[in-house]
Amino acid sequence: SLAGNGLTQQVAQSFSEGFNCSDSSRLLNFKTSSFQNVKSANPKFPVVVYLSSFNSMCYENFTLFEGLARSGYVVVSVSSIGRYPGDMTMKNEDMMQQVFDAISSLKYLKNNSNIDFSKVGIIGYSWGGLSGAILAGKFSNVACLVSFDGSEFHHYGQAKEEDDDFEGIINSDDFKKLSLSIPYLRLESSPITKSSKKDSIYNFSEKLSGDKIILKVDSTEHQDFCCLPVVVRASGNCKINQSFNVISKLTVSFLDEHLKKSNSFSRVL
Repeated sequence: SLAGNGLTQQVAQSFSEGFNCSDSSRLLNFKTSSFQNVKSANPKFPVVVYLSSFNSMCYENFTLFEGLARSGYVVVSVSSIGRYPGDMTMKNEDMMQQVFDAISSLKYLKNNSNIDFSKVGIIGYSWGGLSGAILAGKFSNVACLVSFDGSEFHHYGQAKEEDDDFEGIINSDDFKKLSLSIPYLRLESSPITKSSKKDSIYNFSEKLSGDKIILKVDSTEHQDFCCLPVVVRASGNCKINQSFNVISKLTVSFLDEHLKKSNSFSRVL
């Protein structure tokens, strides 16, 4: 089938036009730090499961994954595409599909001799923050949870249908029984221009009994928790802010502290 022919070019052009920088040719030839089919090192490494944002693909934060790999982690990144055939919605069934995909991915890797499954960290971005929280409640060996501006703190008042869908999620059996005692780090956007279109926020803290840290990253938009804006600008030699660099350093040091007992997070913070 040629149904997807040219789609990569279209996506690259869309990113370039959206950020008013670079072009599809320079973006698609951007040199990454990833290598295919390299030989694994001998030791066992802790695993980090990444849950991508609403209707997004698993490569949306590939530079973060490269940094995690350099720091000695195996990374499992899970797309967010909903139930077959991929018609994503904000309903509980589609959110749970990402959770099930993550569980299936871990089961597939369970016999990998290079992975230490007794040390698992979870990162979720936006909608993936909500599914990441649910996933954390399904494993006893999860060491910590990191949320990138996650939807587990739902903002009511922006759209009635979204509010209704979120109510369906928090009234589901999986969410009702959710109680997390693991360390939790939430990094929130703090845009310069404030949106007033909300009337309340669901307090996910009620589900957390362990140590929790909630930080606002100054002058950061929701999209800044994804590496793609940085990559587009880098490919076009455009100005890059340091928000994603800050987010990445905080995330890796938090994982190091709870998966490797490094005591590095407070120093980085």
